Amino acid sequence: MLRRVKKWVQKMTASEPVSVTVTIESVEQNQTFVVEDGNSLLSHARSHGVDISSYCGGMCSCGTCIVDIVSGAQCTVMQSSRETAVLGYSNKDRSRLACQLKFVGNGAVHIRLREQF
Repeated sequence: MLRRVKKWVQKMTASEPVSVTVTIESVEQNQTFVVEDGNSLLSHARSHGVDISSYCGGMCSCGTCIVDIVSGAQCTVMQSSRETAVLGYSNKDRSRLACQLKFVGNGAVHIRLREQF
């Protein structure tokens, strides 16, 4: 029953028009672009030339695409329980997985990339 409710909520939020200005801050540069669809941050970042590593290919299983939300978290969808499990409870407040991070509504989101070793 709970899965049906979650799917219904996701469909309801996905149908709203989206216009979010995303700024990605990295060591090399800052990149800003507008998101107007329901794709993940990982796919948008890659299409704009920002390299975010993801060993699992965006399947929410490796945790290498962790990013920190500096501001604008209200323009993002809620974390799924699977994403919380991959992140761990200590990272769940300001960190998200780029492969699972999607946007809703209108506004601006500032995201900081973590250094990859």
